[in-house]
Amino acid sequence: DEITVMEVTGFDGFIMMPLTGYISRYGLEYFDLSTRALYEMTKCFTAEFDIRFFIEKYPDQMFELLSQWAKDPNVHVRRLVSEGTRPRLPWAFQLKAFIKDPTYVIALLTLLKDDCELYVRRSVANNLNDISKEHPQIVIETLKSWQNGSKEMAWITKHALRTLVKAADPRALELLGYSSEIKLESSLRLSTTELNIGDTLAFEVCLKNKDTKAADLLIDYIVWYQKKSGKRTPKVFKLLQKKIAPGSIIELKKEHKFRDLTTRKHHAGVHEIALQINGKVCRKETFRLKN
Repeated sequence: DEITVMEVTGFDGFIMMPLTGYISRYGLEYFDLSTRALYEMTKCFTAEFDIRFFIEKYPDQMFELLSQWAKDPNVHVRRLVSEGTRPRLPWAFQLKAFIKDPTYVIALLTLLKDDCELYVRRSVANNLNDISKEHPQIVIETLKSWQNGSKEMAWITKHALRTLVKAADPRALELLGYSSEIKLESSLRLSTTELNIGDTLAFEVCLKNKDTKAADLLIDYIVWYQKKSGKRTPKVFKLLQKKIAPGSIIELKKEHKFRDLTTRKHHAGVHEIALQINGKVCRKETFRLKN
């Protein structure tokens, strides 16, 4: 029988949530009927959580079906192909087979990489970012093979590599055009070397390009926080992305707050702060945080 879902808009789409959940719970034995229903329902409200049950139970059949859906005229159906196959989709159970081997997923993402909608391309990038946590080299090689010089592909590449860039992966940085082999003179100056929990640390950065050619800079800073155990753990913070001309200087001022948050509690002791430029740590300084 033909299944058709009437179009709904806004928050009305949430009416589909219990229905897609019902299908994944009670409809797993009815592959054709259930996948047709999810196909129609995802046009109104995403079925990205519930399609995963069918991917797990019927991997070969679902690969064939999702390959067809990747060419569907409906943008929500195309996005479902990428979002539903994310190995680590937030708030959903992990697809452990894809965490182990992402070949299946990469093949589907390749069908979607040039999609005309950012909505779909964003999902493609998020999926690759998931995969990069276990298979960085696969993601980097995939993105290299996809490069076509377009601004859309440049956006996907940057968004997909964000976890690897934060980890200063040299392969990811190189793909994005950030070289670690640059002649750069740098300085980091702290406003103080002692402050109390709740205070703000101000610091100044000065960079000078000593090379004869311009360079793209990805400038971060790292804070090594003192933990209750006595160990220090690093956290990377974004500072600036900028091209620096030969012989030119970049000067930056920044303040970093050491106030307790629900997600971070500060502890007294010696802390460290350093610049990270194109993935390379330099100019590390120490300071003491007091109660």
